Amino acid sequence: MQGLTLTRVFRALMLVTLPLLLAAVALAQFPSDEPGFDVVGRWAPGAPKALALDGRMAYLGHGARLEAVYLGRPETPKRLGYVDLPFAVVDLAARNGYVYVTTSDGVFSVIDVRTPRQLRVVARLEPTEDVSYGRMELAGGVAYCAGGAAGGPGGSLTVIDLGEPAAPRIVRTMPLPYCSDVAADGNRLYVLADGGLHILDVSDPQAPIPLAIVDYGDTGPPWWLQAHGGLVYAGSYDGVFVYGLADPACPSGYLLPDTGYVSAVAFDGTEVYVASDQITRYNGPAILPDWIMSGRGPATAIAIDGDLLVVTYQYSGLITYEIGGPAEPRQLASVETGTPVENAVGEGNRLWLACPGGVRLLDLSDPANPRQVGSLNTRPDPHVTGLYPLSVCPRGEMAVVLGDGDVNLLVVEATTNGTLQEVFRAPPAADGSAMPFYAAVATSDGWIAWSVDGVFGLRLGVGGRVDMAPITWPAGLGPAAKVDGDVLYACDNQNYLNLYLLTATAAGVFQWLGSVSLDAIPWGHVSARDGMIWVACWREINVLDVSNPAHPRLGGHMHMMDPYLDMINGIAAAGPMAFALSRGHGMMLAEFQDPDVATTGRVWFDNSHPVAIAAVGDMACLFNREGMMTIVRPQPRTVAATPLAPAQVAGLAVAPNPCNPRAMITFTMADAGPATVRVFDARGRLVRSLHHGWLDSGRQDLPWSGEDDDGRPAASGVYLVQAKAGGRVETARVTVVR
Repeated sequence: MQGLTLTRVFRALMLVTLPLLLAAVALAQFPSDEPGFDVVGRWAPGAPKALALDGRMAYLGHGARLEAVYLGRPETPKRLGYVDLPFAVVDLAARNGYVYVTTSDGVFSVIDVRTPRQLRVVARLEPTEDVSYGRMELAGGVAYCAGGAAGGPGGSLTVIDLGEPAAPRIVRTMPLPYCSDVAADGNRLYVLADGGLHILDVSDPQAPIPLAIVDYGDTGPPWWLQAHGGLVYAGSYDGVFVYGLADPACPSGYLLPDTGYVSAVAFDGTEVYVASDQITRYNGPAILPDWIMSGRGPATAIAIDGDLLVVTYQYSGLITYEIGGPAEPRQLASVETGTPVENAVGEGNRLWLACPGGVRLLDLSDPANPRQVGSLNTRPDPHVTGLYPLSVCPRGEMAVVLGDGDVNLLVVEATTNGTLQEVFRAPPAADGSAMPFYAAVATSDGWIAWSVDGVFGLRLGVGGRVDMAPITWPAGLGPAAKVDGDVLYACDNQNYLNLYLLTATAAGVFQWLGSVSLDAIPWGHVSARDGMIWVACWREINVLDVSNPAHPRLGGHMHMMDPYLDMINGIAAAGPMAFALSRGHGMMLAEFQDPDVATTGRVWFDNSHPVAIAAVGDMACLFNREGMMTIVRPQPRTVAATPLAPAQVAGLAVAPNPCNPRAMITFTMADAGPATVRVFDARGRLVRSLHHGWLDSGRQDLPWSGEDDDGRPAASGVYLVQAKAGGRVETARVTVVR
């Protein structure tokens, strides 16, 4: 039989152990409860990646949530209870009313599930500098755990006595470099580690005896192990290798070929069920399958109890099958589960989520207990049909969902029975292909959606009817987004140097309200609410005051100062404050009770590594890669707001004065910080914004060409130059003579 190279095994094992190491480092650096914020709720759907059966109870690990599902009647599975853990589930096993769980922070936890509606954590084994807990196997009265070293490279096999489930006790730890998985069969223990497949005698679990190490050879590296009937099954890129190791000195075996990522196998007598991009059944040592179930997308876990086959899928959730009879396995029922979040949008006290498998609607009126009040699976067959949602645009009980697939725009509606239903899908393009859409905004009568084939209005009619027709969008203007009510904003689609305020309807009726030049600020991530538009780029946040849409203007700005936060990757407006996401690190709260004056930014470090953010009311909702949502609310301030930076401006002067028409404006910054320099006419109207951003300390020289923001020559007369920094304002007069 072909083997596996040590180099490729090392690479595969690092993929398993490195996330544990990084999680431990993040946990040590960043506290989970930073002063200034309260955690008010969590929601942890995530994709189902771990599964265990204990009789007809199924336990799912999806994201950081452990969920109990009753399968006493497999045709109607029933969710009973759940518990949310701090980190994503890596592996789990169930027995006699207890579930044993390892999570991505290297912790081993014991969950009491004897009352399935009230799951509770009763014990935890924390990782140490030498030991962390990853993949595991229950055998007899012990658990064998494979794991890396939390403090650095290395690895270990840990034996845990489960005689008293609520008081697990470590009885043996064996150093094994890059130990990534373990499987038991009788008195034999098989460990996937550096150097080969380690075989141990565990007749006495407290004193494992090494027997042999089988070289992997030069084939694809295995990433998991399972043992059954004297054979060892190892998942690889080529399929499942089946090892016969009765005599370790003369290993034998064969390959069950498969495509895609093989996640696990399950056994029913001599039959082997393999979970990968499809479910495949092999009978005995046959190398050709005798049954295949495809069309559900990647299978992530599989388990068998008697005549019941249970499979979890990346997008389709949990599906039950009947096996064991003369007929082929028959699907009985499905339980939809959550997936990672692509886009989240808050409206009122609800949160709409665009997920790889569909769209979800959460109710956050009680943030301590987020409730899913609707869902729709838009990918019944992820490889062929359906919609892969990328964004969602809500409007009351309905929302437009945009994405990729054989249809790229759906309108869904929340029903009274707690589901979402599809009420409209965009027709195909003239050539029969799916029409690609990339933006949408809600209007008073429906939505406007932007496609590479044009701009379309989706008008709402009687009984929820949706009619789609092309409309004429103002030339040179990019897609719009909502500020408040019917007020929209949009930029020119060439260089984003001008922002326009307008109203628009799905029928194609437009009304211009006002505009403002943006050449003084960098354009990046944008969010709007309550008359303020927040623009974040790199490490800077700018505010546009659009409370009077006829006269929008640039307000204040602030700089992300905390060295542990990286660049801003998203922003969510919440009235006079906004939550700025630093992907993978946390967020900063920007507060502007006065649109011109920033108060001190507070920082929230999140060691779950958030990748998306949304705002609901005055709360921030952060999502990590596994789909877990953490809801935080800023604590109310008890002291007066203080300026963000101590920068002070002084010594403002203009020369020559009078000028014809060019002039040099000079002043001094006592400290580095944000500053604004603008020119007004004698009636107080803004003529030119010369600077809006960060300035270093020391002397500043800003030229003015004598032109306004639109490049037109300023008329002869008296003008006021204003420089603002650190709460201090300096003003100087200059006369233009032509």
